[in-house]
Amino acid sequence: MAITENLLSKINELKKQLPDNGQLSSLLADIDAEIANIDAAYDKFDADYYYKSAQFEQQIGIIEGLSTNYAAVYIIPHDLKYVIPIKEQVICELLTEPASGAWGYKERLISYTDKYVHPDDRADVLEKFAFDKMWPYILEKEQFTHHLRLVIDEKIHYYYITATHVKGPNDSLDAVMMCFSCEDAVIEREQLRTLSEMDIMTDIYNRGTGEKMTRTMLDSDVVGMFCILDVNNFKNINDTLGHAIGDEVLINFAKELKASFRRDDIVFRLGGDEFAVFAPGITSRKVGIRILTSFVARLKNIHIDGLGDRVIEASIGAMITDSDISGFENVYNTTDSYLYVSKNGKNEGNTLTFDPDTEYALI
Repeated sequence: MAITENLLSKINELKKQLPDNGQLSSLLADIDAEIANIDAAYDKFDADYYYKSAQFEQQIGIIEGLSTNYAAVYIIPHDLKYVIPIKEQVICELLTEPASGAWGYKERLISYTDKYVHPDDRADVLEKFAFDKMWPYILEKEQFTHHLRLVIDEKIHYYYITATHVKGPNDSLDAVMMCFSCEDAVIEREQLRTLSEMDIMTDIYNRGTGEKMTRTMLDSDVVGMFCILDVNNFKNINDTLGHAIGDEVLINFAKELKASFRRDDIVFRLGGDEFAVFAPGITSRKVGIRILTSFVARLKNIHIDGLGDRVIEASIGAMITDSDISGFENVYNTTDSYLYVSKNGKNEGNTLTFDPDTEYALI
C-alpha cells in the first residue's frame, strides 16, 4: 500500500484523541478521501508498472532471440538512464558495472571508444553516436549502419554497427538497439557458403546446389531450357594423357559453358565429365539451339598443352520444360534420354538431341 498500516493506525489514534467538532470532522473526512485517492493511484501505477514490465521483458526476449547473428547487442532506452547488454561477445571487461552507480550511455560510449576503437575512427564514432544526434535520425530513418575498426588483442578487426529504433506496445520499450557484426565473420560465413555451393575444380555450381536451384524454379512453374552435356571420349583422354590433362579439359569445358550462358542461368557439374544447365525464360528451340551451337564453337578455341591434336567435343541432350513434364526428376530423366541418343549415335563430332527429336544432329 502507498499509505502504510503504521501510518494509518497513528491517524486513527489521533482521530480518537481529538475532540470532535465540525471543522475537525471535515478535515478528517478530507484526510480519508486523500488516503483513498493515494491508494487508488498507487494501485493503478502498480498494475501499469507490472504490465509494462511484463511487456518489456517480452520485448527483450524477442530481441535476444534475434541476436544470434551478432557479436554484441545493446539496448539504450531513450531516457539514457542505463544501457542494457543483451549479448556480449566482444567486450566483456567493459560491461562490468563500475564501483558506484550504473554506466549511462555517454560514459559507456566514451569508455568503449577510448578502449577499443581504432584511434583514427574515434572522433567519427563519438560524433555519429552522440545520442542527441543519433536519436532524431533513428526516429526518422528507423535504422543506420556505420563501419569502424576495433583493436582487440592488438589486432585490427573490421566491424559495423547497426542502430535500429525499437518500440514495444504501450511504450513498454522505446529505445535504440545497437548490434555489432564482425565483417571478418560475415566474410568467412559467405566464403563457407560459397564453398559449399560450388564445384571446387570447375568453379561452377556443384550438383546439389544446381539441382536444388533448378528444382525450386521448376516447382514454381518457371519455363526454360534444360540441357545435359557430356565430354566426348573423356575416359580415353584421362587414361592416355593423365588426370592433370583431364582436369584441364573439365575446367576449360566448364569455363566456356558458363561463358555461353547468361549470368543468372544455372550452370552446374553433375559429376565426372557431365554438366547441366537450366536457362529460365528460354522457351524457343531455335534460340536454345543457337546458344548450344555457340558453345560448341567456343570449345574449338580451347588450347591445352599436352592435349596434342585432340579436340574437345560434347554430346548434348536438351528440352524446353513445360507443364506436361513436371518436377525435376521427370525433366532430368527425359533430358538424359536425349543425351543417351547423342552419346551413342556417333563417337566423333559434337552432337545434339533436342526434344522432340528422336535422332541426334551434328552441330
